[in-house]
Amino acid sequence: MAEPRRTLRHSTDYRARRAAEYPDVGDGLDALAKAIRALADGQPIPAESLAWVEACEAVKARIGKPKTPSPKS
Repeated sequence: MAEPRRTLRHSTDYRARRAAEYPDVGDGLDALAKAIRALADGQPIPAESLAWVEACEAVKARIGKPKTPSPKS
């Protein structure tokens, strides 16, 4: 008797994919420090700080979290 066919499912963890594509953490810390300094001085957030945040948001938009099934009531 033949064995039943098995399905191989391969999924890449979205967290690892995001981590590989996020901008450099050191650049992010620099952007954060500049943003905090600007806010403390009553200045607008620098464009480079906003650009870093937008780059992170773009990665999140491109590599979404998998949908989790809703709990059954």
